[in-house]
Amino acid sequence: MTPRGRPRPLAVAIALPALLCLASGCGGGNPPTPPRHAVVQREFRWDATPDAERSAVEPLTRLWDFEVDDHAWQVPLRSGSGFTRDGVLRASGVPGHVDLVGPGPNEVQPELHHWLTLRLRTTSARTLKVYWRSPGESFSPHRSTSAMRLDHSGEWAVYSIAMAGLRGVREHADAAEGVEAFRLRFGGPDQQTIEVEIDRIVLVSDHDDLEGRGYTEGRLTRGGVARQGLALRVPGSVTTSLPAGAPDRLRLALAVVGTPAPVTVVVADLENRIQPVRITLSQEQGWHETVLELPARDEPLQLTVSAAGQGAARAVVLIGSVMRLAPAPRPKPSVILYVEDTLRADRLSTYGYARPTDPFLSGLAEQGVVFTRTWSTSNWTRPSISSLLTSLDPVAHGNQVHTRRVPESLTTLAETLAEAGWITASFVTNYHAGSWAGLDQGFDLNAEPWAYGATRLTSTLTSGVLTDPMAAFLAEHADEQVLIFAHSLDPHAPYEPEVRDLAALARSGAAPQAPDHVSDAARWKQAGRDYDAEVLHNDHELAALDAALARLGLADHTIFVFASDHGEAFGEHQHWEHRKDLHEEQVRVPWIMRWPGRLAAGRRIESPASLLDLAPTLLGLLDLSPPAAWQGRDLSSLSRKGPAGLARPAPLFLDAVYDEPRAGGQHDVAVVSWPYKLIAAVGEDGEPRPIALFDLEADPHERGSLLDAPEHAGALTGLMDIARARLGAGPLAPNAGADATPMDPAVLEWMKQMGYLR
Repeated sequence: MTPRGRPRPLAVAIALPALLCLASGCGGGNPPTPPRHAVVQREFRWDATPDAERSAVEPLTRLWDFEVDDHAWQVPLRSGSGFTRDGVLRASGVPGHVDLVGPGPNEVQPELHHWLTLRLRTTSARTLKVYWRSPGESFSPHRSTSAMRLDHSGEWAVYSIAMAGLRGVREHADAAEGVEAFRLRFGGPDQQTIEVEIDRIVLVSDHDDLEGRGYTEGRLTRGGVARQGLALRVPGSVTTSLPAGAPDRLRLALAVVGTPAPVTVVVADLENRIQPVRITLSQEQGWHETVLELPARDEPLQLTVSAAGQGAARAVVLIGSVMRLAPAPRPKPSVILYVEDTLRADRLSTYGYARPTDPFLSGLAEQGVVFTRTWSTSNWTRPSISSLLTSLDPVAHGNQVHTRRVPESLTTLAETLAEAGWITASFVTNYHAGSWAGLDQGFDLNAEPWAYGATRLTSTLTSGVLTDPMAAFLAEHADEQVLIFAHSLDPHAPYEPEVRDLAALARSGAAPQAPDHVSDAARWKQAGRDYDAEVLHNDHELAALDAALARLGLADHTIFVFASDHGEAFGEHQHWEHRKDLHEEQVRVPWIMRWPGRLAAGRRIESPASLLDLAPTLLGLLDLSPPAAWQGRDLSSLSRKGPAGLARPAPLFLDAVYDEPRAGGQHDVAVVSWPYKLIAAVGEDGEPRPIALFDLEADPHERGSLLDAPEHAGALTGLMDIARARLGAGPLAPNAGADATPMDPAVLEWMKQMGYLR
């Protein structure tokens, strides 16, 4: 990490003019013409060009079956002993563990091999840990995956370990060096002899061309940044046809993995109608953005991408995010949707807080609109971000616990804007907001924690690692329609504020007293101080991102949307942090939007709103129709410049599923129909049972329930009917809440650090 917590910038190339503009503020404050290029094609048919050398290309998948003595894997003498016989490696050792080391230099390359798979049997080993070392390094107990539990019945079983687990515990700088060796440690009870039989170890690569097409297609990851595309072995080439038409451009991103030697990629057309582009790639570069300006053409253009390199026997060229763009007949703005994790609305001065935690957001609010009464759909990240991006409540999308994900059958905001011509990019530092939760759907570029220096971030102050990559992306695509979805972790616990932010708030002189309904005033003061400082830290980074927009001349042509996924408790209602209940401190969130000249500057909208409404409202501002299945409302008429429109009244539904049993079940729901709010527990029979009823206008802090007040019986009955109807409707699709991708050890460790799992 560099000073201020910023790592090296994300590997996204920036054109020289844009870079100079970022540095000097070119344009004298006069914005350029609005973004004018839109995506018109993402689907391409590729054909592999026959290559005489292809028969000599060795497989990427590595298999050891121990039919003969295989010295690639050894048991160190100090660990125990090992020998092979009858196709089985037999290893034993005491006390309590036995190690297996291998397979040797250049074999273990995480971005070539995606799974380590073993077939083994044992009666004594209980766990398996994987350690790694880079060239010239010793093994470190701090560089291991979490333990995997083994079946010790003596039956043969297959175990697969995601290579992402290894990537998760090493720094980004190590990625180019490769990994020299593994240590597999089998553990069991102390002093017991550990015996393991292994008949197969495989390093599996998803880039192997098993179908004989000359390339593979799928999700490609380089340096923590994923793109959809194809993987091409070196040497090799692929060809596609571009339709006839007016001048346009082709975008693609290139990267190479599997070799320290340089690889040359040439992009050209078979008829020599465009100037060929020659690019030399190395593993250290990450993704390299490439743009070809294409001339007008009366006939289709046959485009070829070829790759070659000396000493690159196992090299793979990744060709990602291939898009054809054309001038937009009706230029549309770019969109930045920035979500700050764990930010409760009432800790911003924009929403009446006494401390100046948000100088930038206060200015943003003066330039745009503020929804003053906004609720999340849940009290933690995974379900609430799923609702934000699908405009469906947690019951409908089903992504309510960490073992589920958003199913591909649902349509996301990113997919909708991608279909309408936007280039879409996701920059997230919370695993619950990314691919593991199925929330990468529709994004041309998906950058997750590993992209920012390490996959297991050591601090929750992640807003600082997002600003530079997003500014670079904006510079690269300055004349194109883009959607950026960003998700920062600060101010998520554990709070680790910077001294400068603590000092700045102390100098402000504003130090509010703990409210009388908080159980531990001393703890409230300490936690609140640190939390506020992290909110201020994120605000600084928002200001830096907005400054980059201004330097690029994009601020007037960008819809800037700011929100949070949920709140945080500081002792109210006997709870701390979040995912504890559905009281206001955990579910009231900010929603601020700015679009200069189009939105009513300084307008404060009091109509109750939900995060479900954000995506439809954004589409309304862009004159796009939302998918029919979306549940949220288009509130754009409330925010446009000119007289405010009217919002269609609608009750707001909130849902929370818990990991631990509690009174009434593991499931709470809330219904808000202003000014009333119902909180109910859902039992195993699916029937909601009222816990509390509040009048939020008279009792904004929910200090006294009205359940037993006869004069509010009608309101209670109506809210209970709404809760029953919503629960009874069930998921939107049969596969809602599909199984999540298996949690690799790095994510598991991160989950524990963030308090999601014990």
